[in-house]
Amino acid sequence: MGQTVKNEIEQVKSKWGQAIVAADLQGVLNLYQSEALLKPTLSDRIREGIKEIAPYFEGSAETGDAGFLKQGITRVEFTYSFLKARELWCVEVGQYTFHKESGESVDGDYTFVFEKKQPNEEWKISSHHSSLTYRN
Repeated sequence: MGQTVKNEIEQVKSKWGQAIVAADLQGVLNLYQSEALLKPTLSDRIREGIKEIAPYFEGSAETGDAGFLKQGITRVEFTYSFLKARELWCVEVGQYTFHKESGESVDGDYTFVFEKKQPNEEWKISSHHSSLTYRN
């Protein structure tokens, strides 16, 4: 895996974190492929496609989602990760910390799958699994 791929993935994660902090729904959704999968931290439902992913981040009375972007997150810190990359896909497993306005910090484990349809395209998230970090 080249340093270029690693840097490109770091940029996608940085944009994702910035969009979460800004509560920028469109900014978050633009990083996911239209048919992406999401197994979110604060829901027991797997989401398929942007139409199902959006309510999780935005909030929706219809789906019962509180809205992840309404959590008052002030910083997303990617604390460590392991990346496996190929030409058109990458899998990254790691941990992130969500720092909130209240001063609380929440640790989560994640798996992102990033894909390109063609080599000259930008990386997009095709699958994202997130859960609270288990503590003994």
